[in-house]
Amino acid sequence: MQPGVYAFPRAPDLNELVICAGGLNGEMERCLPFTERPVCSGVRVDVKRDTTGYHILEGDMSAFYKVTLGIPISINRETVEGLTSISGIGLKTARAIILERNRRGGFERLDELLSVQGVGPVLYRKIRPYLKVNTCGSI
Repeated sequence: MQPGVYAFPRAPDLNELVICAGGLNGEMERCLPFTERPVCSGVRVDVKRDTTGYHILEGDMSAFYKVTLGIPISINRETVEGLTSISGIGLKTARAIILERNRRGGFERLDELLSVQGVGPVLYRKIRPYLKVNTCGSI
């Protein structure tokens, strides 16, 4: 396998992702439980080996990488530090977003950010392209 960042026209399944990264050797293919479950944009996938065999580890790319690559970040999952990766969101605004998110139990729509102190229409228009509500799929 070759590490890298790969682009797909839709969310690939794990098999497609591994093939794009150069595939696996025969031993690994027999050991890994591949599924047709889609891998969402911005997910980091690692294939690791230990004494029990090969394992697939998934996690989020950092918000800074996502913003750089044009991948929206989730306002319902991102940390204060991750939110500050978006130009226009400083530490104070990021904390206010997290407080409002916790108060609401999460955001249902992006425009709910307008209720956050420090987020007005101008800032909202600026940051909207970098954010999403859900964790996978479209905004």
